[in-house]
Amino acid sequence: MCRMILALGKVEAGRIIDATIKMALDQTALHEYNQKLGLGSWLHADGWGLAYLDKHNHWIVNKSTTAIFKDKKNRTIPKH
Repeated sequence: MCRMILALGKVEAGRIIDATIKMALDQTALHEYNQKLGLGSWLHADGWGLAYLDKHNHWIVNKSTTAIFKDKKNRTIPKH
């Protein structure tokens, strides 16, 4: 199931990543798949992606087929 997050303005990328990890681990809200079993019973273990503008207004795209909560390598935001 896809989730999209949008942040405008100067936003610390780490906060967005942390919130996305919580969402993928099903630790933020209930939905139809975990009403009986509770939070954390429906992991969003598919891949993930991130796109943002760097300080030169160039798009940086980072994507992975690994679940974000398992993908420590690709969720590092490079400093530009």
